[in-house]
Amino acid sequence: RAAGLFVPVLCAGVPQDRLIADLFGHVPPGGDRSAPYRAGRIEMANHGSLFVADLEEAGRGSLERLANFLDTKKLPASDGGKNCRTISA
Repeated sequence: RAAGLFVPVLCAGVPQDRLIADLFGHVPPGGDRSAPYRAGRIEMANHGSLFVADLEEAGRGSLERLANFLDTKKLPASDGGKNCRTISA
């Protein structure tokens, strides 16, 4: 993991829907292929470290999705699992 990326995420002051998209990525609605898929920070931190700061500021929906990811290590938009060390403060 030392060779992997260190990806920071700041939760304070970020609206819940934007935080979810930032963490988990954005899949275009309806399978629209003209709009690009945007990888989330969890996917960027694969084989590295994800640092989540001010986690207490995140909304309930964000916390539930993050807890589900930590339990399963799978992203909703991805087929495979993700292997990243998660650190929170």
